Amino acid sequence: MQPDLYYVGLSSIQVDGHDLDGIPAGTFDLQADGSGGVFLSSTWPATYLEETAYSALRRALVSSIGSQGVTPVDADDLRQLCYRRWSFSGVTVPALTLVFDGVNATMEVKPENYFFKDGLKVCLTVLPSKGGSVLGSLLQTGTNMIFDIGGGLLTFETPMP
Repeated sequence: MQPDLYYVGLSSIQVDGHDLDGIPAGTFDLQADGSGGVFLSSTWPATYLEETAYSALRRALVSSIGSQGVTPVDADDLRQLCYRRWSFSGVTVPALTLVFDGVNATMEVKPENYFFKDGLKVCLTVLPSKGGSVLGSLLQTGTNMIFDIGGGLLTFETPMP
C-alpha cells in the first residue's frame, strides 16, 4: 500500500443529483484480497475510476453536455473525454457529487476540478482503471480534508474565503 493513499467508503457517484446507472453493487468495495476499493491520494493528480464506474460517469457527462449541442473531440476514444475549448465555453457543466458511506457524507466537486483546460481542449480529469479507484488531488482541490486516522473518519469542508 502507498503511504499517500487513504481508503474511503464511496457509496455512489451522482451527476446532477442522480445516482449513475450501470454501476453494479460492490463496485467500490475493498475486497478481502486487498484489491478494489476507493482511495484518496494527496499526490496523484488524476482520478481513476473502476472501468464500469468510469463508463457510467462518461455516459452521463456526454449526455448532459451533448444536450447543449457540444460533442467530444473523439467520441470513439472511451479512455478519455475531451471537448474543443471554444465549443465548451458557455456550457453548463453538470454537478458532480461523491456520496460516501455515512450520514450526510457528500462532496460536491467543482467543475474546474474534474475538467482541465489543456491547450485547445478541455478534458475530464477522470480516467478508467482496471483495478480499484483513486480519487486524485485535482478532484480534492479547494476542499479541506481532515483525516482522523485513529478514529477511521474523514471529514471535508469548503475553506472560508
